[in-house]
Amino acid sequence: MLVGLGFAVLVLLLLGIPFGIFKASNYNDANLNKQLPRTITIGILTLIVLFFEPINIQRIDAGSVGLKIDRVGNNKGIPVIQPVKGWVWYNAWTTDVIEYSIKQNHVSYQGFVVTTKGGFPLTVAPSFNYALKPEKAGDLYINLLKGSNFSSLESNFLSTATQLSLNNASNFYPIDSIFNNKQGYNAAVAAELNRELSAYFVVTQINPGTVAPPELKDVIVAKTNAIQSAQRAQLEKITAENNAQTKIANARGDSAQLVISAQAEAVAIKLKTSEISPTYVEYVKWVNAGTDVPRVPATILGSNTGYLFKQ
Repeated sequence: MLVGLGFAVLVLLLLGIPFGIFKASNYNDANLNKQLPRTITIGILTLIVLFFEPINIQRIDAGSVGLKIDRVGNNKGIPVIQPVKGWVWYNAWTTDVIEYSIKQNHVSYQGFVVTTKGGFPLTVAPSFNYALKPEKAGDLYINLLKGSNFSSLESNFLSTATQLSLNNASNFYPIDSIFNNKQGYNAAVAAELNRELSAYFVVTQINPGTVAPPELKDVIVAKTNAIQSAQRAQLEKITAENNAQTKIANARGDSAQLVISAQAEAVAIKLKTSEISPTYVEYVKWVNAGTDVPRVPATILGSNTGYLFKQ
């Protein structure tokens, strides 16, 4: 508006000075009838310029990217787009200047149903932040916007991409795995959403917003019980095997101890047998004999020995 006002003032000066509309002497009784039509005509022309002049100026704020768009376009009808920043002068009759924010914008969606692996339905209410890539602003305008409001993407392009991403990610996870492994599921959703939107946006702070159905409790409890039963059976098997190994080891130890004891006793007997002579055996019999047993001679000379035993 200020540019239009300035341009109108310039037109007023350029037309008014030659025709003397600023001279007070031209408005006396002698010249009034001649000067008044000139002044009215120049005033009307100035108002026309004020309301219809095409020159405009726009400021592209920090945190935004500006596009100067030729309304005529090239020979194929594709707009000629030039990135701009700061203060931009343009002809409003032939050119548009628009700006898109490159700051993060938050979007959240009402719950909708996706299908998990195995066909179980799951309700999700996703939310995330998205930011326009500055170098992709022109492509975004040509391919998606073409004069539409930037926020309109949230109800069409972004919404469709979000539903596709959630469905694709959920198809790889059984219903219980989504809640037992939320970190992995969230990463899969983030990967799918970035794949769908990376042509124009950077996506962060992704929350799938999963809502556990009431039936899921019974599914998780049944699977948990089955896992616990299998783990308990495995533990009992390992315990039984360990006990059997212990018994075998104990039996082997006892057998080894008996063998060692028997071997030791056999060796002892062998040693004793080899040390006891027939003469010593007879001597023991003679010493332990009762008084009613007839005595042998008072002295006994060992055979082939130099020893004499007395009674």
